[in-house]
Amino acid sequence: MPEFPTARCRPLLAVVVTERRDDLINHLRDFGVGSGVQYQPLSAFTLFAQSDAVDLSATEAFATSLVTLPVLNDQTLEEQDTVVHAIR
Repeated sequence: MPEFPTARCRPLLAVVVTERRDDLINHLRDFGVGSGVQYQPLSAFTLFAQSDAVDLSATEAFATSLVTLPVLNDQTLEEQDTVVHAIR
């Protein structure tokens, strides 16, 4: 599926947790399925990047394992099947 227009998006996300995020993103791309990285750890933001007041290592590790899948208002069964097939 090509990049999808904003008008087709739902106000929710389908999130997959994987230890091989970049591999999964590339695999999905090979099947023509768009995916995304929606969550960034707090330490990625300037305000927190230089701070050592709080240990954010668990957040950083978890954030690198999240991938979002397309969830569209008008997603066809064929498009759904493509996503499911690519994940399997």
